[in-house]
Amino acid sequence: MNSKILIAFVLTLAALPSARATETENLNMQVLPAQGTETPHVTVSAEGQDSIPKMELKKPFPKTTYLFRTDDAQLQATFDEALQKARGNIVLGKDNTRYMVEGAQYRHLWTETQPMGGNMFARHDLEIAVNNQMIFIETQREDGRLVESVNDVTTSQYCRFTSFQGFCFPIEAFEVYYWLEKDKEFLRLLYQCFEKYDAYLWRFRDSNNDGYLETWCAGDTGEDFTTRFAGGWSMHYWPYDVPPTTNNMVDERIVGKKEAEKKADYFRNNGKNSFPQESMDIMSYSYAARDALALISRELNNGKEMGRKADEVKKKIREYLWIPEKNACYDRGPDGKVVDILIHNNLRCMYFGSFDQEMAGAFVKYYLLNPEEFWTATPLPSIAANDKFCDHNNISDNTWSGKPQGLTFQRSIRALENYGHYAELTMIGEKLLKIVSESGNKFTPSFLIDRAEADPVNVQKGQVTYGPTILSCLEFMTRLYGIHVTQGKVLWSGVSRTETVFCKQEWGERNYEMTREGNWIICSFNGKKICRFTKGARVVTDLEGKFIELIGIDYLPVPVQLKCGGSTVSLTVEPNVTYRYDDAGKISEWKRVPFNYGGR
Repeated sequence: MNSKILIAFVLTLAALPSARATETENLNMQVLPAQGTETPHVTVSAEGQDSIPKMELKKPFPKTTYLFRTDDAQLQATFDEALQKARGNIVLGKDNTRYMVEGAQYRHLWTETQPMGGNMFARHDLEIAVNNQMIFIETQREDGRLVESVNDVTTSQYCRFTSFQGFCFPIEAFEVYYWLEKDKEFLRLLYQCFEKYDAYLWRFRDSNNDGYLETWCAGDTGEDFTTRFAGGWSMHYWPYDVPPTTNNMVDERIVGKKEAEKKADYFRNNGKNSFPQESMDIMSYSYAARDALALISRELNNGKEMGRKADEVKKKIREYLWIPEKNACYDRGPDGKVVDILIHNNLRCMYFGSFDQEMAGAFVKYYLLNPEEFWTATPLPSIAANDKFCDHNNISDNTWSGKPQGLTFQRSIRALENYGHYAELTMIGEKLLKIVSESGNKFTPSFLIDRAEADPVNVQKGQVTYGPTILSCLEFMTRLYGIHVTQGKVLWSGVSRTETVFCKQEWGERNYEMTREGNWIICSFNGKKICRFTKGARVVTDLEGKFIELIGIDYLPVPVQLKCGGSTVSLTVEPNVTYRYDDAGKISEWKRVPFNYGGR
C-alpha cells in the first residue's frame, strides 16, 4: 500500500436526525505516518473555523421567477404547496448566505442532493442555485475530496468527510453556468474542483490497482440501511483513506478501540465483509466529473481532451460491471465476484450518463417497466421488487432496502432524458404527482412499494417537506405542462391530459410565456409569438425562440399540428421520437428511441 497515504481524521460524528445517523459517536484522532514519509499527513474537518472561506462571483445575478397557473385544481394545489414548502427549506447560513437544505428531518447540505436541488430551483431563485454549488467548492479539501455534508448550516457549518454520500454535482453546476449567462470565472472554479476530485478518486479508491473504483461503505453511495451491504449501520461510514479490509476495520490505530471492538464483534457473528466493492456508482462519479470537464473545456477552449478520458471510464463500466446476459450492471465484491442483486443504481448510472445508449435501452426495456421489478405500485424501488434482498415490509423512516425514494424520482428525470426515454418519464411523473396529490400533498422522503401511497411512517413523524420529492414534483410539472430552460435551449411541453395552463419564466431580460387556448399551446418570447402546437408533444427552441425540434413525450401516439412561421404541418407524433425539419423544409423523423411498455 505504498502508493496510498494513510490518514486518520478528527471525527466527531454529529448526531444527525433520524436516518442519517442514529447515535453520536466520537472517534479519537489517530495519526499514522504515511509510508515512506517522515511526517504524518493529517486532514481535519472545517469544524472550528470562524467561517468557511468564501469565493465571490460577479453580481448581481440575473433575476428569475416562474409562474404556473392551471384550471386543474389538484395540480395547482400541488404546485402551490410544493413551491411554498421548497421556500421553507431555504435558510440563512452562519456565513450570512442563503442556502436550500434537504428538508424534512434533514436540515443540512449533502453532496448527493443539494447541488441538484439548487439547480432545480434556479428558475425560481438563481442566488440559491449558485450558493448551493459554491458551498461544495469552498469546502473541498486540498487533496480533492469533497465534503459529504455541511451540517448545521445556520450555526456551526460543520463539514463532514465520513463518506462520499453521492455526487449529484457536476452537471447540475454546469447547468447553473448557463443560468449565470456563461460566467467564465464560475466555470474555472468548477474545472479546478472536478479535476481535483477525479484525481482523488483514482489516487485512493482503486486499492487493488485493477482499474476499477470502489465503494468503501454504504454512505459512499448514500444507501442508508440497505440490505445489499453487510454490516448495517456499523458500515455506513468509513472516513479513512485506506480501504476497509477485515484487518483494517479491527485495527485500533485506524478506527479507535471502541470501533475496533464493534467491528470485531460483527465479524464474529456474521463472518462477512462487503467492502471494498467495485462500484458502478463510484465509477460513475469519475465519469460525471470527466464528462463535466469535457463540457467545460469546450466552453473555455482550453485544449484539454477530457471527453476521451470520460469515455475510458464508460468503457470500463461496460467491460467489467455490465453483465450482458442480465441486461444490467452489478457491483463486484471484495473477491471480485458479481454481487447478484438487481438495484436501481442502474438508473443512477443513467443520471450520470455513464451508460451507453444500448445499455440504457436494455435496462429500461427489461426492468424499468416490469411490474415484477421496478414498475411497482409506486415505481422505482431501490432494489428490484422480486429480488430476495428487497424488503417490502421495512418500517424504518428511511431505508434503501426497497422503498421508492423521492431522491430516485428526482434523479430519474435527467436519467431518462439523457437517453431519450421521454414517454417513460411522463409515466413516472404522472404517477408521482397523483400519489402526492392524493396524500394531501405530503412530500415524504419515501413511498410504499406495494401500494401507491406516501410512506405512512414518514407521515406519522411529520416528515412531509422533503426537498427531493418537492423538487421532483415541480420539475415534472415543467416537463409535462410547462417551460424548462436548459443549456441554451427552451423546452415547451404539453401532454394532453390538462386543460388551461399559463406558464411564465422570467430570466434577466428574457421572458418566456406559454398559454393554452383550446387544444393549442402558444409559445411567446419577449411578448412575441414564436410558434404554436397542439397538445401531446414538446417543442424545443433556442433561447431566442428559433425552432429546433418536436418530441413525442406522451406514451401514446398523438396527432399534432405545428405552426412555426407561416406554415402549419400535421403529423402523428410517436413516443420517444424526435422530429426536425430536413434540408427540403419538410418535418420528418430525426431520431427514434424504442418505447417498450407492455411489449418487452
